[in-house]
Amino acid sequence: MPRKHYDEELAHHQEGLLDIIQRAGINVLWNDNDGGCKGACDRVPHQNVTELNLPGQCIDGECYDEVLFHGLEDYIDHLKGDGVYCITYHRQPRPNLLQPLSTAV
Repeated sequence: MPRKHYDEELAHHQEGLLDIIQRAGINVLWNDNDGGCKGACDRVPHQNVTELNLPGQCIDGECYDEVLFHGLEDYIDHLKGDGVYCITYHRQPRPNLLQPLSTAV
C-alpha cells in the first residue's frame, strides 16, 4: 500500500513479510532497540532489548546497535527448525552516542 494511500485499519488486516515468513514455518524474532516496530512485529515474537539496560551498551535508555546481538548465539543454539535473523540499520548520528561498530562475531 503506497504511503499516499495508507489506511491504518486496512494495514492492520494485512500480512507483512514477517507474518508470511512465520506462517511458512520459519522462526522469527524481532529485537528492537529504537522505539518499537511500528506494528511490523505485532504478530511475531519480539523483544525490546533496550529494557535489558546492559552496562556499557546502554546509556540513559538508549542502546548501541550491538545490543541487538545480545543472546543471539543462545537463541540460535536452541532454535528448533529454520530461522531468519535480519538487521536493519538507519544511522541518525548523535555525537554523544557514536562509537565504532564492534567487529566481534
